[in-house]
Amino acid sequence: MARVSRRESTARTRERLLDAAAEVFAEKGFAGASIDEIALRAGHTKGAVYSHFSGKDDLFLALIDHQLGADRIGPDGGLDDIGDAAALLGRLRAADVMPSHGDRTRFLLFSEFRLYALRNPEVGRRLAEWERAALAELAERVDVIVQQLDLTPPVPAARLAALLQCLGAGLELFHHLDPDGPTRASIADAIRLVLAASPAGEAAATAAAPPDAAGAA
Repeated sequence: MARVSRRESTARTRERLLDAAAEVFAEKGFAGASIDEIALRAGHTKGAVYSHFSGKDDLFLALIDHQLGADRIGPDGGLDDIGDAAALLGRLRAADVMPSHGDRTRFLLFSEFRLYALRNPEVGRRLAEWERAALAELAERVDVIVQQLDLTPPVPAARLAALLQCLGAGLELFHHLDPDGPTRASIADAIRLVLAASPAGEAAATAAAPPDAAGAA
C-alpha cells in the first residue's frame, strides 16, 4: 500500500473537518455550532481544528468558499437533448432534475450562509458574486433551450432565468417547511405559462399541459 504523504494527510484532515462542519452548521446553525462538536464529528481533536482554522468564523468562511466552489443553484443538466416543449416540461417534472431540491442539509447550510452574509457585508459581496454567476449560468442554459425549441419568450432569457431562480428558491423553502406542499413540478407549470404567452409556443404549451392543468390553462 502506498504511503500517504504529509500533504495528502493534511488535505484529508481538512476535508473531513469541512464535511463535519457542513453537517453541524446545518443542524445547529452558526450560533449553535461548536468547535468541540465539529471536531468530534470529524473524528479529530479540537487541536486539529485550530491547526487548520483560527476559529469558528474562519472555519465557516472556509466552508462557504469550499461549498461555493463546488455548487450551483438552479436546474441541473439533462436538458440538452430535448426536442420540443412537451419533452422539456416532462423532463422538468422528472425526479432526477434538480436533485438537490430535497436535500435538507444543503438547504439549511446555504440558508446559514445567506444569514451570515446579510450581517457581514464583505461575505455578502462574495456570496452575491456567486449568486450572479449562478444566474448567468442559468440564463445561458435558458437561452440555449429557447433556441433549440425555436421559441420567442415574452421576456429576455436573462429575465426569465431570474424568475425561475426566484421561483426555485421559494419552492425549495416551502418544500422543506411542508413536504406535501408545492413541488418542483411547479417550475414546469411556470414555464408552460411562459410558453403560452408566446404565439409560437401556445400550442406546444397546451399540448404539454398535465391532465389536471389542461382545462385551467
